[in-house]
Amino acid sequence: PSVVTEAAARAIPAKLRPSAFAIVADLLLADGKIDARERKFLQRLAVNFNIRARVASQVVEAMLVKNHL
Repeated sequence: PSVVTEAAARAIPAKLRPSAFAIVADLLLADGKIDARERKFLQRLAVNFNIRARVASQVVEAMLVKNHL
């Protein structure tokens, strides 16, 4: 998986990475929760996308609100 996130980080323009991160978080919340494995994936994705931990956390919170979870 880290190879995939690293490749995605290279392929996605920097200005679009926060939006891409939000979409991934939204998809991971399809079942209404983020389990430990998914959380670890999001943390790795945030690092590869150069998104600060606080911002990543805020994005996940926004997706929770969006989905009324």
